[in-house]
Amino acid sequence: MPVTAGEAEAVITAAEAIAREAAARDDARARRKARQSEKERQRKADREQKAAEQREREQERRAEDERLRAEADAARAALLTRAAALREASGGSVRDCFEGMPEPRDPRGLRHPLPAVLALVVLAMLHGKTRLNAITAWVAHAGQRDLELAGARHRGKDGLLAAPSPKTVTRVLGLVGPQPVSDAAGSCLAAAVPAAQPAEHQEEGREPAVRPHLQCDGKEVRGARRADGTSMFILSAAVGGVVVIADREIPAKTN
Repeated sequence: MPVTAGEAEAVITAAEAIAREAAARDDARARRKARQSEKERQRKADREQKAAEQREREQERRAEDERLRAEADAARAALLTRAAALREASGGSVRDCFEGMPEPRDPRGLRHPLPAVLALVVLAMLHGKTRLNAITAWVAHAGQRDLELAGARHRGKDGLLAAPSPKTVTRVLGLVGPQPVSDAAGSCLAAAVPAAQPAEHQEEGREPAVRPHLQCDGKEVRGARRADGTSMFILSAAVGGVVVIADREIPAKTN
């Protein structure tokens, strides 16, 4: 069947239009696919970034937990050798030895006061608990009498005094640190030490000085090392050579 030039041109024009539409659809499909790929790539990058940030936060949290635990263990060691003496010096009210210490935590919503937590730690030591895990476990299961003796005040839904958790005890000891705990214990012990007799020769018109006789001694802390690898030395002041009322680390290169 003969085809006129006009008809042929019309067919060609229609074919070209169809080809253009198909190309446009392919191009649009390719752009959508590219956008989806870019979105997926961005989502993956966001997930990886969040995962990396989460790992970093977790590492920081673990490092802080380790630091607090090390400080808590040092604070435990500062109290361990003085637990019995603190009970005697305080007349049984160990909590009084720690009254007035600065509270390192946010006071808002505070359930367990610092003196009560430290008193419970000393009571745990008096019950034969020496290691940090054993001490915190004993505190967490302390009876009502011991909680009352320590000055605990938070009560649970059952109306009974509630004990601080092992995590709380470790955190409190870690935040306070060994030196403030040692200083508070030393002050309590020093206050209970009988004063020495006044010296025979005093300046006329002045009250006689009454101070306890102190003995100072510097010792190497076995197993403890400074950051530079050198041994750690502690200078202690004791009354009667028995009750240590103060101690300080001797800085490196000190004669």
